[in-house]
This record gives sequence, structure tokens and C-alpha cells, in this order.
Amino acid sequence: MERSGERAQEESIQSLERQSSPAEELSQILKRANNFLHFVLQNAPVVIGHQDKELLYRFIYNHFPSLQEEHIIGRTDVEIFTGAGVKESQDFKKEVLVKRLPAKREITFETPLFGSKTFLINVEPVFSKA
Repeated sequence: MERSGERAQEESIQSLERQSSPAEELSQILKRANNFLHFVLQNAPVVIGHQDKELLYRFIYNHFPSLQEEHIIGRTDVEIFTGAGVKESQDFKKEVLVKRLPAKREITFETPLFGSKTFLINVEPVFSKA
């Protein structure tokens, strides 16, 4: 009888070891959600970026194959692009930071990368104590 109890306990322990912990399950769920978000952002017909208070890009998602992350991170719009609309876009972003309120503006760009395209620029300032 004692041997049978030990065997059942051993099987129970092995079963528990095979099961993932709630933290592991949550980690897997977050990883799948993160992968899905990256997929959506990389395939959406939009450009989504995060710039710091100096308007240097910290990350960017876009669908322009010639607009590579390594050429953008740590640079401002006017350091990356040339042509009409670029300075207006950067000035608009500065204005939003000063006012500390989200805003939208349509800006027409005439650049070698975009050609002539009008973009709706949504700027949402994010402030943190850090």
C-alpha cells in the first residue's frame, strides 16, 4: 500500500512538472500578443513612430521598404528626409510638445521617398516622470 502511495505521489509530481506555471502561461500569451501586434504594425499602410522630446526617433514601424530602422533611429525628420512638408511636420510636432495636447494635421509631402503624398499626422505627447 505504501509503495502505491509513493508511486501516485511521484506521478503527481511529474504531472505538475509538465504543467506550465501561471507566469509561464502569461509570458506565452504576452509573447503571442506582441508578435501579433508587430505583424499588424509592419503590414499596416501607416507609419507609426515614437520620438523623444528632442524629436529623435526611438522606434518606427512602416511599410516603406526603403525606410529602414537603422537609418532612422536616433535621428530627426529633417535629418532623414528632404523635400516639402518635412520641416512643417517637425514644426507641428514641436508645437504639440509645447502645448502638451494631442493634435492632428494633414501635411502634403513632396519627397524622393514618398513622392507627392498627403499624410494625416497624429501626434500624441506622452510625458513621464522618468
